[in-house]
Amino acid sequence: MPSARSMVGEHARGAWRLGRFWAVDLCLRILTVLGKQSSFGWWMKPTRAFLFKMHTHAFNLKARDNHRLAALFQQKLRQLQRDVQTHARSCVACTPVPLLPIAPPCLKMKAPIKRDIPAVALGCDRDITHIHIAHALGAGKYRMLDTASGNFNEKVVGRGLRLSGVPRNDVFVQTKLNPLEFGYDNANNAIRRQLAFLGTTYVDSLLLHEPGPDLKTRVATWRALELWHAKGLVHRIGVANFGVRLLTEMLTFCIIKPAFVQVELHPLCWATQAHLVDFCRENGIQMQAYSPLGKGKLLSEAPAIAQIAERYDVTPAQVVLRWIVQKGVVPVCRSENAVRVIQNNSLGDLFLDADDVAAIDNLESSVGTVRFSGVWTKDHDELRK
Repeated sequence: MPSARSMVGEHARGAWRLGRFWAVDLCLRILTVLGKQSSFGWWMKPTRAFLFKMHTHAFNLKARDNHRLAALFQQKLRQLQRDVQTHARSCVACTPVPLLPIAPPCLKMKAPIKRDIPAVALGCDRDITHIHIAHALGAGKYRMLDTASGNFNEKVVGRGLRLSGVPRNDVFVQTKLNPLEFGYDNANNAIRRQLAFLGTTYVDSLLLHEPGPDLKTRVATWRALELWHAKGLVHRIGVANFGVRLLTEMLTFCIIKPAFVQVELHPLCWATQAHLVDFCRENGIQMQAYSPLGKGKLLSEAPAIAQIAERYDVTPAQVVLRWIVQKGVVPVCRSENAVRVIQNNSLGDLFLDADDVAAIDNLESSVGTVRFSGVWTKDHDELRK
């Protein structure tokens, strides 16, 4: 546990860095105005270049991208002012993380949304085929595809999308960056490559597949995602396998708040993840759930699910997916069976009553906790100490 003196020192250093950033920014603005006056002589350009370099370092950016992100920040600031005036929603400026490259205060604002997000996504793993994708889209049951660069199947996903005949604007395409692509330059190159492989000019959502090695790398990578969002080529940006601690940390340095958080979520780990659902709801972050059926263990070892399914005359998988949807979470379904793929998104008018939801909530106590991805477990365990 850090001492009170060390904590005060950390906050003081953070305040000093933030003050230095705004001082440099103010000097740049003044020099921009004075630079138009020829009477200031030869020292104007080198002085402004030096301050511009400091400004770029404070953002942890490349110089060529500084103007674009500065314009993005000003745009968000103007939108924030309009929102406050109309009382549309409350926006809070976050305190910067001490001893880190300082970004402008995070404006907790909703990412631009051009259309509704589909209730259920089709997970595109390494074994999926373009025929499988085209069938799921062509049947009209799926309008969201979830893939990742680590699946090495972006070309397959793009081919399936084109083969389906469904207009690109009607399909929500989401992909992810794996940790080998983290870092500012690596992320920029990876995004260009993914767009080329998918055969599309934009993606609807781009996530960090996991937290990565350290905070500095996360900041640099997130800056790249924010840049592509500013270009309009990535409509939403988010993260995967982040817990509450990492999300709280991210809200202290982001310009664009994560629109999505994708984690493992199903009834057999609900008790340990409910706090994350609450956190995302409070902060306006949409959750997505992979492994929503517990990789089959949930359906084979939880007779309560089968009983509820029999009562509603649906499949056990549909009961679980409906439970997740009623939690306000988007399930990401994967299946090699084409018929089952269609069934998983055929929820129709199914709606679970409060007693059934409560029974599913308590499955973990009778069957036991099951987690298949330990990526963010350590983060969760640290929070509960």
